[in-house]
Amino acid sequence: MVISNQFIDFIYYVVHSLVLNIRNGLEFYAKSFFSMGFSKINLTLITVNNVIAGFKAYIHQGHS
Repeated sequence: MVISNQFIDFIYYVVHSLVLNIRNGLEFYAKSFFSMGFSKINLTLITVNNVIAGFKAYIHQGHS
């Protein structure tokens, strides 16, 4: 069974475009996910810093 070059080219084109579409979709999803994640991480860090600062102030008040 001989497979023609055109058929191989067609399969290659289909696979290639699928891979590109999947990769672009994953990159877009990862970027949006990470930007959301980073903003949440920043909020968490700010909250933690505020809690620590408040705790330190509370300890200093207790000692003074």
